[in-house]
Amino acid sequence: MQKIWFENGCGVVVGFDDSPPYILWTGTGFGLPETFATGSSAAGQHGYTLDVLVLKARTVTVTGHVRGASGDTGLYKLRRELSSALDPALGGGRLFYQNDTGVWWARAFAKKSSYGEKIPGLQTVEFTFECPSPYFLSESKETVDLAYAEGGLSFPMLFPAYFGTLGYRAEIFNDGGPTPVELTISGGAVNPAVTSLTTGQKIRVGRGFGERDKLYINTDTENVRIQRVSVNIATNEPEYENAFGCLTGDSELFWLRPGRNEIVFTSDDEGRAATVKLEYYKRYAGV
Repeated sequence: MQKIWFENGCGVVVGFDDSPPYILWTGTGFGLPETFATGSSAAGQHGYTLDVLVLKARTVTVTGHVRGASGDTGLYKLRRELSSALDPALGGGRLFYQNDTGVWWARAFAKKSSYGEKIPGLQTVEFTFECPSPYFLSESKETVDLAYAEGGLSFPMLFPAYFGTLGYRAEIFNDGGPTPVELTISGGAVNPAVTSLTTGQKIRVGRGFGERDKLYINTDTENVRIQRVSVNIATNEPEYENAFGCLTGDSELFWLRPGRNEIVFTSDDEGRAATVKLEYYKRYAGV
């Protein structure tokens, strides 16, 4: 069974499925997005050399029926409620799609709508949604705790090896596309670093953090954040400090790549009190 629903910025949800009042007929735009390619070619070259390949914004079209319980009076009431929930003036929301294998969502807004043929109490409606990002995300975040591994080095040894570092690590298998990560480091650390041994990229913050502090890192290009989160002793409220300027020059805000990813956490304080949590949504170019 297929189901499509939209959650607006105020938390109001409206959906189309196989039952009234909003009955789903068809939905399109869930495959691969359109792409834009730029390239160059030399004299006599067959085809061209690909330079840049960019995925365009996604358009999803939903066609269905509005069915009122009390003739046209109920029909028009449902139409008003539908338009109110999808009002673009409320800003973007989340468009969900469900089939027999799972649920995914994308940031979206209703771009336009049209009503078609009508009989008493029933009318065809079509909505077009625009998704600024072409990717669909998994229904919920994946959460991974980087566990401290006792026992030091093991053999056979994998390279590159990190000698003299703590054993906080996790192995993550990502069955989606490249995806940003959110990292939360709690419990205190000095010059903390999170490294992807798979790609060699590292995020290192050159400062110390107390036991009551948290370091929050988001590598999403649209929402990059490096923050120290502390608690005001007087008010017991969280306080946020921008720590982006503390990134070391060799830092790269890495994403998980498709397939296997090995992630390690290191700190110069040689303690074991820190807790490290990594979160991410799986991203799919089509569902």
